[in-house]
Amino acid sequence: MKAKFIFFVGIIVSLSMGTANSQIIPSITRVSLSAQDKAILDQQLNEYTPFTIEKRELIDSLYKNGTCQFQIHIDRQWSWTIDLEFNDMRAHDFKQTYITDEGEFEMEDPFVLNTFKGKTSDNQTVRFTIDEKIFFGVILDHSTFGSYIIY
Repeated sequence: MKAKFIFFVGIIVSLSMGTANSQIIPSITRVSLSAQDKAILDQQLNEYTPFTIEKRELIDSLYKNGTCQFQIHIDRQWSWTIDLEFNDMRAHDFKQTYITDEGEFEMEDPFVLNTFKGKTSDNQTVRFTIDEKIFFGVILDHSTFGSYIIY
């Protein structure tokens, strides 16, 4: 009986660990740019691939757990597994204030930052800003001294 109980508990622990460490693979779709957006990017970048990403599951994991592992796979050349964690860049004693004609006041609920830091599976540095409206980041490629901008 005791052996069955230990086996049962072991299975539950294994399944819960698999869920906690699961990788999110968001849906990614290539998009066409307007002529104006394409002209702006062509002036700034030699090569780029515009796409959209379904980020709901990613956002849920980041805000619930503070960390997330996800995969971005655009094509053979551009594929990354990324581990992110919350990265509050404010000092521990940060205070957000505003000034009116009556004086200076401290905000009771300062804005929530949505900045994250992490690494790719091949140890490239990543930084992202992610929320309901924004998915922006950079992957620093140390081998070529280049970077990939995800926007």
